[in-house]
Amino acid sequence: MALGSMRIGLAVCCGALTLAFGACGGDDGDELVDESDLRECLAGSELEVQPPGRTAGGAALGSASPDFIAVTADRIEVDFIVEGDERKAERAAADVRAALASFGATSSEVLRERNAIAVIAGEAGDADRAAIEDCLGA
Repeated sequence: MALGSMRIGLAVCCGALTLAFGACGGDDGDELVDESDLRECLAGSELEVQPPGRTAGGAALGSASPDFIAVTADRIEVDFIVEGDERKAERAAADVRAALASFGATSSEVLRERNAIAVIAGEAGDADRAAIEDCLGA
């Protein structure tokens, strides 16, 4: 009988720990980036957000496909990828960096914040770069 109650106690304890650690989950409390909010932020920062459906071929981005494109004041295209979670975005950003390196695209820069990635195809001006970083972190 004592063995049965130990098993029940152990099961309850394991369940409580699972709930406690599951609630923490390693999440740093940041919300995920919403694609429509990101688009609005960029447009409000005077980047030209391209209409839906107009995306680059994506071959240079490896297995990642851009969700939308914005264009800076200097006519530099920026591909944006919004993933479902931070881990997917981290893997996609690594894949994009590797693909760009294999194509010799040394002037491109990859920025990642939470679940969103920006691939800047050239040197964006300081104001545009700051706007991109702010919108990714907003």
